[in-house]
Order: sequence, then C-alpha cells, then structure tokens
Amino acid sequence: SEYSESDGESDEESDEESDEESDDDSEDESDDESEDSNGNPKKSKYEMELEEKEKSINILDSLKRQGYELTRNFSMADDIKDLQYEVKRLKRIKRVKSWIMYGRTGIISTSVLLEKANTFINNKFNLDGFSQHICSSITQYDDPIEELCDKYGTSFDTAPVIKILTLFLYSALQFHLTNKVTQMSENIISQKINQKANEMLNNSQYVNQFNSQQDLQNNMKQHINSS
Repeated sequence: SEYSESDGESDEESDEESDEESDDDSEDESDDESEDSNGNPKKSKYEMELEEKEKSINILDSLKRQGYELTRNFSMADDIKDLQYEVKRLKRIKRVKSWIMYGRTGIISTSVLLEKANTFINNKFNLDGFSQHICSSITQYDDPIEELCDKYGTSFDTAPVIKILTLFLYSALQFHLTNKVTQMSENIISQKINQKANEMLNNSQYVNQFNSQQDLQNNMKQHINSS
C-alpha cells in the first residue's frame, strides 16, 4: 500500500509538471506568433496595408516629378490594388524608355564604328554618311526595342554606373553627329558658292559689277541666306 500511495503521488507530480511545461510551451508559441524574426512586435494586416500604400504613393510622387503622367491623383484613400497597378504601369513605361535609350546608343555606336572601320579597308563599302543616316531615322528602331524590353526587360537590371555611362555615350554621339552634319552642310554650301562665283566671273557681264571674286562670293552668300 505504501508503494501504491507513493506511485500515485509521483504520477500526480508528473502530471502537474507536464501541464506546466505545456503551458510554458503555449506561452512561448504565442510570444513567437506576436513577434517577427527581429523580435519586434508583428504588425497587423491593416498596418501593413497602410505602409504599402504609403510606399506606393511615394513611388508615384517620385515618378511624377520625373515627368511621368499619372492617370489621376492618388491618396491613402485609394485601394491598394489600384496603387500597385499604377506603380507597375509607370515602371514599365520608365523601363521601356531606358531600353530605347540604350538601344539607340548601341545602334548609333555600331554605325559609327562600321563607318570608321570602312576607312581601314580603303573604303571598300560606300558607307560615307551612314551614321548620319542612322541617326536621322533612329526612331524606326523604337518598336522592336520595346518588344525586346517586354520580353527580356524583367530578366535583369542594369547597374547605375552602366546607365550613367550609356547616357554619357549617347550624348557624345549625338553631339558628334550633329557637328558633323553641320560641318558637311557648310562645306556643301561653300562649294556651291565658289562654283557659282567662278561661273559668274567667267561671264563678262558680271566682271565690271564686282571688284574681286571675294566680293562676288559675299554677294552670292547673302543671296542664298536671304532665300
């Protein structure tokens, strides 16, 4: 009987200990559920939605300052799905714009390199002015570039340094080609003036009107500019 009583007491003690352990475990689990991985209190679904709305509105404000047009003015009262859709739409427009700029830079750079390389093989191909032609019709490549962006644009992201270098190179190429076209135009006009002046000087009726060929050239230049 003594053994039975002692066994009963030990069973009761073990039951009490197991109950206490289970209570401790449940308390620990509830504490874990109320805290995140950093030990901070978990936010409610409403608080998380407010944060997401604020983040989306900040992105929209930034895109608006960059010149992108919003479909309408958004606020915290708007549905989170509407905000996310607008952010996604404008980010796609921005991504396409960047791709078009990169594509144009690559195409113009290639045309310039081909034109320069042609001079090393004694102008085997008639590519004089090829880069100017590409630059003047560069917009025809925008649609294919946009299709490439839709297909591969989300696969990788370009580093900021590469973006800056691409913008710099694109500006340098445009500046170079613009100056080259201007210089070529001036040379063509100058050649036409000289040719016409020589023709007029060879005609005896113009000889007495001008003291020199330079006077005649100046007169021709003024006539061309006024027309």
